[in-house]
Amino acid sequence: MPTWSLEAFRLMVLVIPGFIVLWIRDALALGRTSTLLEKTISALICTFINWGLFSMLLRLFPPLSLLLGGKVQVQPTYVASQLWLEFQAQGGFGLLLISVVLGIFWGFVQSKELDYKLVRLLRLSYRTGHTDAWLQTFTSVRGNWLFVHLKDGSRYLGWPKYYSDQPGVHEIFLSDASRIEYDESITNIEGPGILLTAESGITLVEFLNPPEEVESSEEQTGEPEED
Repeated sequence: MPTWSLEAFRLMVLVIPGFIVLWIRDALALGRTSTLLEKTISALICTFINWGLFSMLLRLFPPLSLLLGGKVQVQPTYVASQLWLEFQAQGGFGLLLISVVLGIFWGFVQSKELDYKLVRLLRLSYRTGHTDAWLQTFTSVRGNWLFVHLKDGSRYLGWPKYYSDQPGVHEIFLSDASRIEYDESITNIEGPGILLTAESGITLVEFLNPPEEVESSEEQTGEPEED
């Protein structure tokens, strides 16, 4: 095998784990929109972390080298066999395993916004994990029925089953939906629900109190709350 091809393969084994971390993270969490340069820098940082963790594990638990690789001697042989042995010699299995675990962990942390919650708790920043108030609201406020107002004056009541997760795109699917008529009468919508797209022009979304809070309020006052 040409030397340049072998070096290119080694570089690929070195860099790809960082992109695997980002791919898994993006599949589990909604991150900020990043440019190609920003993603590349993030992937290289993840690669550095992967190698650091990999080296630390091998140093703390030497027997893992037999399982994760890193000490396999590459012998000249067929191309496929040489690449396979080189993959093992570079610690490919260990790097892939660490990449998957790190990607899942990072995705979980960002999906719950644990990193930004910690930063806000320490009063280092008041930023959130989203740049769009729509997405920030729907990921933070859960368990509420909605009144959705459209630009033509129509209103709908329903349960927010799905909502758009792209910045600037405001779309929502309401299940168990009803249309509020102009005379305040309610017309149930037949079927699984209604999809309100960006073309429908959502102008206002009211989040109603969860049923438990309404019942608790009625028990304390002895009468239902006024809408």
